[in-house]
Amino acid sequence: MAAFEVGPEDMYAAPEYIKDGSADHDYGLIRLPGRDPWGLGCTSLPDGELENRIVTNCGFPGDKPENTMWITGGKITSVTADRIFYMNDTAAGQSGSPVYTWAGGYWRVVGIHSYGGCPNSAPRVTTTMISRLISFVKA
Repeated sequence: MAAFEVGPEDMYAAPEYIKDGSADHDYGLIRLPGRDPWGLGCTSLPDGELENRIVTNCGFPGDKPENTMWITGGKITSVTADRIFYMNDTAAGQSGSPVYTWAGGYWRVVGIHSYGGCPNSAPRVTTTMISRLISFVKA
């Protein structure tokens, strides 16, 4: 794999998080060069389609052997306008990993894992989030 460089202009954080540390907006993006033909799509599902849905999370939990990816699954327990809450077994080190589900024949990211606990929670993928991230990537 070839090395590449990114600078501050390639990093994005939600303005609400920068302003006041809003847990509802605890997400960011690092723009990388090139294209990834195998990436996951994002989708903003309505409350009724998210509630009680099974979601998957994969990441590198700090309580497992170093450099090993772990996958967990669990059910969404509640949703708000900007967050989803779910019962997956996660650990420190998984923040920023995708929370995804099978929807419309594809795996779709519906949240960005940010907080452990019982239940876990993630900023919810919304149309506003998608618009902001697309604008940033295209800039």
